[in-house]
Parts: sequence; structure tokens; C-alpha cells
Amino acid sequence: MSTAIGSLPSAQFHGLLETIGEQPWLLGALLSVGGAVLGAIGLTAQKAAQYRYASEFQKVGSTIFTRTPYRKLVACPSYWLGVGAVVLHRVITLFALSYAPETTVAPLGAVKATTSLSRLVC
Repeated sequence: MSTAIGSLPSAQFHGLLETIGEQPWLLGALLSVGGAVLGAIGLTAQKAAQYRYASEFQKVGSTIFTRTPYRKLVACPSYWLGVGAVVLHRVITLFALSYAPETTVAPLGAVKATTSLSRLVC
């Protein structure tokens, strides 16, 4: 039985894979939680990019906004990293639904709200 530093022994790893193979809802649950955490990280990255340029978003007149801050926001890499993470979260959730019923995936998706709230508090 060989082990790598910081990893499971190979017998335990294969046992875990067999358990997931016998119970596909477990894979769906793990995908759902992982996707929710990824979605929360993506939303946090988008919020950080928006807060960075929030002072530049000022009204001109009563209804017209200047275009320059939006161009700066769209040029920000952390904004697009956040967009990509949110899109990937949706794709992972779709795959999770193919392994587990919606009654399992949807409540586990609430991890996104919990993770987002914990990052806001810290």
C-alpha cells in the first residue's frame, strides 16, 4: 500500500471510488457542494471588482451614466475570473443533477449562500 504525502492510501482511495460508483447520488452531492463554493468565490471576485470601481460610478444628470467606469470594470481580470467561476458553477450543478435528484442538489446549493455570507463577515 503506497501513500503519497498528504493523500489517502491507495486502498482507501479505491474504496472511496467504489462507494461513489455504488451510490451515484454521493457524487452528485459532492459536485453540488463544490460547485456552490466555486459560485460563491466567483460572486465574491465580481463584487471585489465592482467595489474597486464603485467611486467612479457617478450619475451624470439624472439618468445617464458615464461609460468609462464600465469599460474599466469589463477590463478588470478579477471580474472575468468571477464570471467564469459562476458559469462553471452552473455547469457543475447541471452535472450534479445527472447523478443526484434535485431534492439532494438544491439544498446543498445553499452552501453558496453560507460561503458568501462567511466571506462577507470575515
